[in-house]
Amino acid sequence: VSVLAIDPRNANRILIGSGDGQIYSSNDGGTVWKRMRPGIRALGFIVTVLHFDREKPNLIYAGVKPQTEVGEDVGPNSGSFFISEDNGESWREAESMRGRAVRSFSQSGSEPNVMAIAASKGVYRSSDRGKNWELITPVGDPELRGFHSVAIDPRDANAIYVGTHHLPWKTLDGGKTWKRTGHKEV
Repeated sequence: VSVLAIDPRNANRILIGSGDGQIYSSNDGGTVWKRMRPGIRALGFIVTVLHFDREKPNLIYAGVKPQTEVGEDVGPNSGSFFISEDNGESWREAESMRGRAVRSFSQSGSEPNVMAIAASKGVYRSSDRGKNWELITPVGDPELRGFHSVAIDPRDANAIYVGTHHLPWKTLDGGKTWKRTGHKEV
């Protein structure tokens, strides 16, 4: 199990993602599990994100990255982001995230249409519930790189925090400018 999500409207409904690209669901608090079919069709990938939409009960999000991260974010086999609008019965891939190794995801608490993804090579923001994504981190920055986690301030959809392999960063303007949020103690 690489990721787990509990439906905020029904604690008996649980989803788990596997290291082989499968999603399983339980409707009885984890006693019985059933593989979602056809699922997201992500064999060779690790499911890294499962998220129930904050407002829309049948909307579920899933993200994947390759099992081996060599050459990630350089082609169609590098990862992606998927959306189900029918409670996991069918999934569609977000075209603008195809080829992106998705590591982390966040949905705004104050503006649920706003979302952010930390992929290995950048942070992406959507203002339309994941239909379209825009890269909001500068390409080639020597410090702002190696993205692992992302969180959106629950009160301000423009305040996004990102964890990298060496420092945390934040933007207060939806990604136009970034600054480090702390320092490493030696």
